[in-house]
Amino acid sequence: MSKKIFLVERKPSVKKDIKKLPQGILSICLGHIEKLKNDPVPYNAKVLKGLKHYYKIRVASYRIIYHVNFASKIITILAIDHRKDVYDRITL
Repeated sequence: MSKKIFLVERKPSVKKDIKKLPQGILSICLGHIEKLKNDPVPYNAKVLKGLKHYYKIRVASYRIIYHVNFASKIITILAIDHRKDVYDRITL
């Protein structure tokens, strides 16, 4: 039985987020995002409180915030930023 592959999309603002990341954090974040295609809710993903299908992955002091649409198999990356800033920027 083959696993369902999810499509990973990103909000346009994520391109700016990626440019701001330190190189070491960037490579780790991109690795986590690539793995989401096969496992949309990995062991290190936490649900955002009060929001169904919205998750965060911790990468040092940075967070990857994303939404999973299980019906259409689409993951949308909403933001990647330092933990002190990322939650203020999320628009649902």
